[in-house]
Amino acid sequence: MLDEREQTVFLANRFICDAELCGLSGALYNVSPAVGGKWLDLRATSVAFRVIGCSAASEMLTEIACFLETSAITEPMTWNERLDSAVSEEKLAEFDASLEAAIPELWRSLERYTRSNFTLKSDA
Repeated sequence: MLDEREQTVFLANRFICDAELCGLSGALYNVSPAVGGKWLDLRATSVAFRVIGCSAASEMLTEIACFLETSAITEPMTWNERLDSAVSEEKLAEFDASLEAAIPELWRSLERYTRSNFTLKSDA
């Protein structure tokens, strides 16, 4: 079981890596719940981003979670259909561009947070 600091690093690192490799859509897919479920992993990642000092990225993930949770999905569908039913293509592209621009700062903030909260055994 990860403690709160470790969970923060895990969630932020996972989402940043997924966003770099797969874009916003892929990162969202990897934290998506079952149809009709709450986006708890996305919301937890939003909190992690806030904890590491990236409030704008945190607010964006919270906004995305609100869009996704309020869409009326009641049956299985493809991932693209699921996204399209929740968020307009224009808004999704705006979120994607914002996230892409934020990635360097997310990495810097995650590194600062990690260095300030963890000590390497060789540094002890």
